[in-house]
Amino acid sequence: MRLPGRGTPLRHIIWTSLLVLGVFAHAWAGNDKRAQAEELFARAKTLVHGGEPETTPYRLAGHFRLLFDKPVEGTYLFIVSAAPNTWRLEISFPGFSEVAVRNGNGKWVRRNADRMPERVRQLTSNRIPNWALAPKDKVSKIAEETVAGVAAICVLSQRQLTVREHCFDKQTGLPLREQSLGSGPSEIVEYGDYIAALDRQIPRTVRVTEKGSRVVEFWVDSITTQPVDDSIFAPLQDASYWPVCDHMKAPVPIHTPDPLYPEADRRNRVQGSVELQLVIDAKGRTHDIAVTRSVNPRLDREAKVAVSKWRFHPAMCGNTFVPTEMLVEVDFRLY
Repeated sequence: MRLPGRGTPLRHIIWTSLLVLGVFAHAWAGNDKRAQAEELFARAKTLVHGGEPETTPYRLAGHFRLLFDKPVEGTYLFIVSAAPNTWRLEISFPGFSEVAVRNGNGKWVRRNADRMPERVRQLTSNRIPNWALAPKDKVSKIAEETVAGVAAICVLSQRQLTVREHCFDKQTGLPLREQSLGSGPSEIVEYGDYIAALDRQIPRTVRVTEKGSRVVEFWVDSITTQPVDDSIFAPLQDASYWPVCDHMKAPVPIHTPDPLYPEADRRNRVQGSVELQLVIDAKGRTHDIAVTRSVNPRLDREAKVAVSKWRFHPAMCGNTFVPTEMLVEVDFRLY
């Protein structure tokens, strides 16, 4: 250890020591927040049925209301076999129907439309709160709040431009609300009225709010565990086929040029994120690009043009390249 020189003021030594201690305290606080958040997410995972492979066959029936230009109502049926990775999903409302079957390493999808509407995607992706923190998520705040009259603990995290808040029931640990606070349209997903099923809990009600409007409402009508007829899990005729596997590797972007920012939108300070649904084929090229969340026609068009030039390392099942569907966001930002 080297002592300070004869000319070093004592107040400087004290100030330097306090500064070093402050840096360490800040680092420890950050680590502590991350650990607390991971504990909350891990606890919720043990409580909530997250759709993981089951050995008990079951049938979940529900109904929903979706907001397009006007509200529509429909039915939802999810049937799981005792065989691993085998299930059937049926969704129907006026103007749209979809049946999807997974049987082992294959999935067959039959729709009466070119693509899944955005509201249906919001329903299927949010029906169960299967939450997790990604390694690059930065936990900035953990605080107590009141959510729908319930005392809650909320975690604020950020990944690039996207900020999310996840709130858990303070007493039970069950997920209550997920909120997107990023640059795109604000989306709030609320879970409630949990019921015991399949040795865990399942939310009986799910509600999605976007830009202050309720766009998705879902209710579980029944869950039964009687054996089912395995013939309903046979490959579908006249359906799209998608290879899938338990340890499927997602596509990895290797060339993603930025979109052209139209001068009129830049001048008027129009910003936002265009969400696109697309297919990435087994050679890493993009196809069937469709806007699922719009900013305006000009930015939507430039986002599609840019994504048509993107290239990926394709998805992989084992050592085999396979096509896959995915959602991407294209950001238009003024810095």
